[in-house]
Amino acid sequence: YCPLPYAEDAECPRFLSELLETALDKDDIDLIQRYCGAILLGGNAAQKILVITGTAGGGKSTLVDIIERCVGRVNIVELRPSHLDDRFEIARFIGKRVLTGKDVPSHFFESSSASALKKLVGHDSLSAEKKGSNSTFELKGDFDVIVTSNSRLRVMIDSDIEAWRRRLLIIRYDRPKPERPIRNYGDELFDSEGPGILAWMVEGALKHLNELEEEGDFRLS
Repeated sequence: YCPLPYAEDAECPRFLSELLETALDKDDIDLIQRYCGAILLGGNAAQKILVITGTAGGGKSTLVDIIERCVGRVNIVELRPSHLDDRFEIARFIGKRVLTGKDVPSHFFESSSASALKKLVGHDSLSAEKKGSNSTFELKGDFDVIVTSNSRLRVMIDSDIEAWRRRLLIIRYDRPKPERPIRNYGDELFDSEGPGILAWMVEGALKHLNELEEEGDFRLS
């Protein structure tokens, strides 16, 4: 469910120039656009986790909040790695498409159960059990995952460095934060440019379909 109407010619100049171009270079912006497109397509064909780290107050959470609203909050659930070994936790993901962790601490990926994240994006078969029910539910680990942090995240490798390397797309916010933050800036951008942002995401979906066909993965600079 997407709450926005699609308008092919809609534009989002402030979203691009004020939120993204002030913080990131064009390659990173292009990667974010293609990951947003992958979210619209669903199924996380490239089996990737988007990690955005760096400058506090630089716009990371605002970006993810806008993405959530474009995709539809009904499709989103909070990611809690330390709970992934709980038999009821996976049941929270039934009917959802995107898992997000915003402003997480540096040890977010260091819990003993964090390795289950690879299953959540790796197209593994997962079993879920709801509280108060004796039934189990099967679902596929093809979720899109976005994590933001002010810190550089540490990962518990556990002799599995290549698996993590294949999964992570890392974008760094290294530039200073805006001198004068705008209150409710995400709401303002979504309300004024929502259809344009959605059209930008759809353009990213077309780019991602092309790179999947040619390389089977995200194309990186």
